[in-house]
Amino acid sequence: MKKKDFTPEFVRSKLLDYIVNQHFPHDELDEIGSKVYITSLSDIELGSVKESDSNFIIDGSATLETDTDVDDGEFWSGSYPMEFSYEFDEDGRIVREHLRNIDTSSFFAGNDDYESYLVARSGHQAAFQASLMDILSLLAQAPSAPPDQKCLHRLLYVNVVTILECYLSDFFISRMKDRKLLRKLIETTVTFKEQKLTVSDVFATMESIDKRANSYLAGLVWHRLEQVSKLYDNVLGVAFPSDVKGLKDAIAVRHELVHRNGRKPDGTEHTIGEAEIKKFVRLAEELVEHIEKRWLDVSPLRPSD
Repeated sequence: MKKKDFTPEFVRSKLLDYIVNQHFPHDELDEIGSKVYITSLSDIELGSVKESDSNFIIDGSATLETDTDVDDGEFWSGSYPMEFSYEFDEDGRIVREHLRNIDTSSFFAGNDDYESYLVARSGHQAAFQASLMDILSLLAQAPSAPPDQKCLHRLLYVNVVTILECYLSDFFISRMKDRKLLRKLIETTVTFKEQKLTVSDVFATMESIDKRANSYLAGLVWHRLEQVSKLYDNVLGVAFPSDVKGLKDAIAVRHELVHRNGRKPDGTEHTIGEAEIKKFVRLAEELVEHIEKRWLDVSPLRPSD
């Protein structure tokens, strides 16, 4: 090989293979987690390529991208600057490591975000269930007088949708801390795919991408299951159950309770009793349980060290 053959892409592929398969940086990465996996090596910059006898010494810098296994198939993504110096033989194989320094300080600087992520990850379903228990508790204490009972039953029925919406939005939005999933949101969502920009706007757009994504997600109506199911599938890889008709019908009833004072299109009124509320609760619980299980199923499995 010649000096000109040591391009950033060539060095990247050789270096990634060497670090992952031959000399894993346990000493530097173990401090950010017991199960850390290297997913990529990017932003390769070569400082110098020096000949040493028949070998070549390559100095440079890169960004090491990792996933930390939090628990139950959940991963926390991180990117860390790395300085390196490696010796290659005349066939382009790494024969010696002179220097490798991975700076993981950003992990600890962002520890508050990491802890918030852990709380959010474990808390969505628990918060959802706690809110449903409040509904069932109020239902058990419902007044016996028909007029009061009718009003309370309607309010509880409508609140099931509110609780489900909160879960669907919080679960999804919390995953956008993962830059890979944020990128999938931008690349697969029609709203963003239809937007045009000039080259001069590229950097401004990159700087505002989080704000744009948050604005889009904040404006979604999360009980519109048709739209939300596509979002979950396209971005998270979580497909909703094939049959959610019962849930859609219940949400349609909620619409008529809120916007038509409970009247159906034919002028008759919906009868909302204890049975209808409990059935709606069960349907909501089934969807949430399905999402939690599917998320564990589709979360990337990483090989053991």
